[in-house]
Amino acid sequence: MTAEETWLKAGQLVTDSTPPEYNRQEGDIRGSFATALALTRQVNNRQQRIIICSDADFMSNSGGGADFIGRAFYSLDG
Repeated sequence: MTAEETWLKAGQLVTDSTPPEYNRQEGDIRGSFATALALTRQVNNRQQRIIICSDADFMSNSGGGADFIGRAFYSLDG
C-alpha cells in the first residue's frame, strides 16, 4: 500500500455497512505509519535490544511468523 491508500481515521470508526472513507475535515491523516520499531541501546557495556510492535499476533503459529520473524527478533546476530 502507498501513503495515498492509507490513513489514520479520526473519531469513531464504523465498518458495519460501508468501508471507511478519508475525510480531512474530520481530522483524518494520510501517510505511512510504522507498525513495528526495533531499537538498541548500551547498558553497562552490553547491548539491549528493544522491539515495539502494534500487535504480537503476527508471531503466533497461526500467523506463520513464529518460525522466521520470531527467531529473527531473538537472533544473536546484529
